[in-house]
Amino acid sequence: MRKKLIMDLSTGKQRTISLSSDEEIKRDAEEAKWEAEKPKRLLNEIREKRNKLLSESDWVHFPDVKLSESKKEIWNNYRQFLRDIPQSFKNPEDVKWPEKPE
Repeated sequence: MRKKLIMDLSTGKQRTISLSSDEEIKRDAEEAKWEAEKPKRLLNEIREKRNKLLSESDWVHFPDVKLSESKKEIWNNYRQFLRDIPQSFKNPEDVKWPEKPE
């Protein structure tokens, strides 16, 4: 039997439990699956952040917003960079976020 440190969600504290061989195999498989899905989870987090930043800059395209052509171009470039992030970075941990224009 192997001892395993776990988080007890009912108390919020860590505790150690003993696992049977079958439990060890099952737990190892769950941990491997969790680790294998890490890039997908990170990509979802990136998309959520990207979508939030895009929605925060939607105002730029409202018809009553008066911006100079150069400011519009800066905002358009920023928004395009955000839209391209999922395709531009192969490793989600390498994403470089653009600075929001002023």
